[in-house]
Amino acid sequence: MKNFKTADHKQFYKKIKKLNMLKHFRPSIQVILLVCGSSKIVAVKRRNTENPPETLVEVTPIQYPLFSQATIFDCNNNVFEHTIDDLIQRLSSGHLEYCLKEMSLGVVQQLRKGVLASRLIEPRIKEQLGLKPLR
Repeated sequence: MKNFKTADHKQFYKKIKKLNMLKHFRPSIQVILLVCGSSKIVAVKRRNTENPPETLVEVTPIQYPLFSQATIFDCNNNVFEHTIDDLIQRLSSGHLEYCLKEMSLGVVQQLRKGVLASRLIEPRIKEQLGLKPLR
């Protein structure tokens, strides 16, 4: 496991506790979807010219201060399913970084809209968002 400063260590275990609580108090949630971002904005846009524009979500450091540069989320190709137990294991082993600051609801809604608008994401994954896929 990574070496954390004391404050970071406490925040890390708070997140683990939150995930465990989610698992126990919201058993209907079987998986969590992760969308990966990239700082290579031009390259991501270039390979997605055939996809709806709302499937690419750009986030600036002003919108999410933990980013040191503008980041683009490709909601067509980089959406991954993980169980809560898997996330806890990955966080604990250091294979997944945790963030001290959560993204704003506005950014999360844009990501959800992007996944729903994608023609490449399976309907069963879209259904996990609790919304009907966009057509």
